[in-house]
Amino acid sequence: MERMLPRGIVREDVTGSLAEEFVERVDVHGVGAARRWYRWQAAGVAAHGALGRVHGFTRGEGMRMLGADLKYAWRAMRRTPAPYLIASLTIALGVGANAAMFSVVNGVILAPLSYPDADRIVRVWPEKRWSVEMESAVVDGTTSFERFGTMMDGSLTLLGEGEPEVVQSRQVTAGWMEVLGGLPHLGRTFRPGDDFHEEGPVVVLSYDYWANRFGADPMVIGRTLDLSGYGVESRTVVGVMRADFTPVNGDPSLWVPLVKDPDVPGYRGSYGGTALAVLGPGVSHEQAIGDMRRLIPSMQDTYATQFREIRHSPVDVVGLKDSVIRETRAPVLVLFGAVTFVLLIACTNVANLLLARTTARRKEVGLRIALGAERGRIFRQMLTESGLLAVLGGAAGVAVAYLVMPVLRSQLSTHLPRADLIVLDVRVLIYALLVSLLAGIVFGVAPGLRAANSPPGSVLNEHARGSVAGRRTGRLNNALVVSEIALSLVLVVGAALMLKSLVRLGHVDTGMNIEGVASLDLLLPAGTYEDLGSRQALFSQLSDRVATVPGVEDVTFSNLVPMGGSWSGIPYAIEGQDSGAESLVAGYQVVTPAFFDVFEIPLVAGRLLLPTDVAEGEAVALVDRGFAERHWSAGSALGQVIVSAQNGSPIARVVGVVEGTRFAGVEEPPRPTMYFPADQNFWFVRHILVRTAGTDPLGVLAAVSDVIHEVGPNLALRNPATMEATVANAAGDRRFFARLMGAFAALALFLGVVGVYGVMSYAVGQRTREIGVRLALGATSGTVLVETLRRGMAPVAVGVAVGLAAAIAGGGVLDALLYEVDAADPLVLVGVSGLLLVTGLVAIVVPARRAMLLTPVTALRSE
Repeated sequence: MERMLPRGIVREDVTGSLAEEFVERVDVHGVGAARRWYRWQAAGVAAHGALGRVHGFTRGEGMRMLGADLKYAWRAMRRTPAPYLIASLTIALGVGANAAMFSVVNGVILAPLSYPDADRIVRVWPEKRWSVEMESAVVDGTTSFERFGTMMDGSLTLLGEGEPEVVQSRQVTAGWMEVLGGLPHLGRTFRPGDDFHEEGPVVVLSYDYWANRFGADPMVIGRTLDLSGYGVESRTVVGVMRADFTPVNGDPSLWVPLVKDPDVPGYRGSYGGTALAVLGPGVSHEQAIGDMRRLIPSMQDTYATQFREIRHSPVDVVGLKDSVIRETRAPVLVLFGAVTFVLLIACTNVANLLLARTTARRKEVGLRIALGAERGRIFRQMLTESGLLAVLGGAAGVAVAYLVMPVLRSQLSTHLPRADLIVLDVRVLIYALLVSLLAGIVFGVAPGLRAANSPPGSVLNEHARGSVAGRRTGRLNNALVVSEIALSLVLVVGAALMLKSLVRLGHVDTGMNIEGVASLDLLLPAGTYEDLGSRQALFSQLSDRVATVPGVEDVTFSNLVPMGGSWSGIPYAIEGQDSGAESLVAGYQVVTPAFFDVFEIPLVAGRLLLPTDVAEGEAVALVDRGFAERHWSAGSALGQVIVSAQNGSPIARVVGVVEGTRFAGVEEPPRPTMYFPADQNFWFVRHILVRTAGTDPLGVLAAVSDVIHEVGPNLALRNPATMEATVANAAGDRRFFARLMGAFAALALFLGVVGVYGVMSYAVGQRTREIGVRLALGATSGTVLVETLRRGMAPVAVGVAVGLAAAIAGGGVLDALLYEVDAADPLVLVGVSGLLLVTGLVAIVVPARRAMLLTPVTALRSE
């Protein structure tokens, strides 16, 4: 028959298919019936070959072969479903985790921005505080930008619609909406002249705010709202943005024009802006940077205050997408790498399982080879089985990803930009399919090669378990264990390093006692308390009334909430000292005298702020230890005068020195800071802070809010929080990413332990006869146990060594995610290595104990 068939794939296909079907018919119908069927089929094939019609086998033979292979693979899985079900679940875990994390990578990093000309939108000077006045100079003095706009964050107070409501807002120039291509759903956006209030103060609403707050009323256009803030008491609605408009820097409820003229109500000064621009056609980032650098000399004289801070920093023009994802790219890619490791570990587990299945099917494979099946045919059949297994596991993995996606997206929404784009779209599904097929190839190649290269004589030998092929399989199993342990160790080391970073953050000395302290944001409506005297009276009355609330021990006011991630700095100079070319900037904190009692900040020298430090008296300030050591390391700071960096006029005289604090947050080092009395600077006060007694600070804040509304019904309050929660939120991103990394590491460790256990169970099963012979020749159970443990721990130890080397070599990848922890921390490396060795030992003990309990009769009978 074979001589009648053409050489190559046709001959191999025909003979291999007949041999496979023969094996199945032997199991179902018996040897006699199977032989009769085989002879009939062989005769028919030979006849077709002799007549030259066999070439019909080539038509669509690829698809037919694949169909036959899939049919055979499905039968094999149905005969012994348990191991294949375990393998499918293992792949489902790996593919599900990968699909979920790829959806994050796709939505946050890969997906393009939804703006027209998104690839040409850039942030100008993204690391520095942009000045709204500088926009006109850049627009008039450069040719690199087609459109240009500036934005500032802020908030307004909505009155007359129930209780005062604090509304998130953005102040933007008319060019800002043009840069982002924002189109209105109703009405219009901003146009030149709105920033001068030529037709009165105006406002544009977001679609969601319009729908939720105003019931999607189309008659809202032209309506006047009591929106207090930025020096304006009311604004006219001129537009509603489209639902698909995606803002930058958060999701505000509304937009108002950014005033550029200091003489127009609502002007906010020089600092705090973000500049966006659209590069002209063909203009590169480097060309735009060069254009800006040429403009700087002419701008330095006009905007001396701003350039005293930034003149020594290089101009930068960064793509908007890169700017948005810059802080999150590293942790997202690290987590994606972690789930890739999990998938690789899952693949090694399945490869080990299929190797065991290949050994169990050695007689079937040997019979097929003996009957004429080509080795290539055997390899393709095994690869088809692994591919089918991978696709089934991948489908289950996609289902797992679909189930966890809502939870993952809701958790990520507070930690990642563009979290709304994290979805299971077509790209993610294609990725999951490709990963599944690739996984099938990865874990199917080794078993397929092992089956295809099996000598028929040895696999048909009833006593072939101790053969060279068995020893080769054992070496391959050990190599896979080494890979599993190494990959698991790398992941667990990364998770342990991030956990240690969180522990370090939790034990940082902030320089203040935040226990029992709670904060509340306070906004004053425009047109009220517009002189310093009325503000002093208001805050004095608020302080007296709040102090009477049960549970309040002390109360203070400030311009910023400590540890909240915000820091306000101003340029300054010291009278009588030459700073040269250095730009001096220090923290600018405005507080009432009780601030240092509320936070228990120690006094180092001089005195604290006093109630007598009022506007009519001498301007005074406290400085922290870092500030004092910067300028008067060999002398006293008391009595020294701080002056303006711009014109040298006095700002305040230093009357005291306090200990330094990490005011901006636990991850920020202490910065030189100045404290000014609120009675001389009440314009900046925005927050009320209370030290409470008892265990319910938020309950005390609720009572405080009621008292504040009694004093000022139009005062708007927001963001009630304990200081412990504020500090926790400041480290929230690190904590979240550490939890995810820990979850992936735990999954990897679990899969690794299961893999080691499976390999050892398989090895003990393969060596049952050998163990029986040794026991019959006088070996003790203890000797068998020690030998089994030694054989099992050898690849585990090698895997730990390889994993340690990989963890040390790749530790720099985690630098951006660690806080005061070395990526090669010896304590972490030693501890994790010990953990992997112990877990590996635990996984080996059960099969080793089973080997120890074997008796010679039982072991020999099993053969």
